[in-house]
Amino acid sequence: MNLKNYTHTLAAKLTNEAVSLLRNRTNLKLNREEFRSSNISFSQFGEDLLILSYFNDYKDRKGFYVDVGAFHPFKLSNTMLLYKLGWHGLNIDCDQEKIELFNQLRPRDINICAAVANSSKEMTLLRYPMSATNRLSNEYTNEQLSLCGETPTNSLSIKTKALETILAEINLEDKVIDYLNVDVEGMELEVLEGINFNKYAPTLISVEIMNSKNRELITQFLEKNGYATSSIVRHNYFFKKIC
Repeated sequence: MNLKNYTHTLAAKLTNEAVSLLRNRTNLKLNREEFRSSNISFSQFGEDLLILSYFNDYKDRKGFYVDVGAFHPFKLSNTMLLYKLGWHGLNIDCDQEKIELFNQLRPRDINICAAVANSSKEMTLLRYPMSATNRLSNEYTNEQLSLCGETPTNSLSIKTKALETILAEINLEDKVIDYLNVDVEGMELEVLEGINFNKYAPTLISVEIMNSKNRELITQFLEKNGYATSSIVRHNYFFKKIC
């Protein structure tokens, strides 16, 4: 076996072992730089490798994803690896500049600028120096820190929509969603509440959860809708459809 083939074989073996550990909720004790240095993942902590393992039985079938709070076409992305493998989907972010970047780099996807909540209502979009931490709020004050401890640089009044409404507006009301990712800086439960799970039942859902209160509320909500916690990677919780 030459060096190139040996390297590929070793990388595949390590990847399979890592995915197995992740699915069993084992902490790999790797920091972000260590994991991403392998150049096999676009996600922050290798979540896309775990996601891919859930769909091993798809073979030649290319799935459909919905990414709410998509942020960037490939940086810290849970869906870019799927896109590279032939999947396509819907990316939603409330920053138009980010959506324009998606249009350039992921033209096979549907990319929409929108603020997602559980209904249509007026809210305030708080913008921070690190745009990855921009979030929605019912009001604006300088004391509303981001999850990274930043103070907002400016704000914008914005009207939200339920995810189900967005899907209907772009004629995806009958689309099967294989994977749903929700990362919206504290608004995750509201996004989930805006879905009719009798109509849409993603096979796999991942949600960023930053505190125990949200974890309890989101877990209870998804359990009532037929899901069970299947894996945890840092702050990302994975829920699999079981009924």
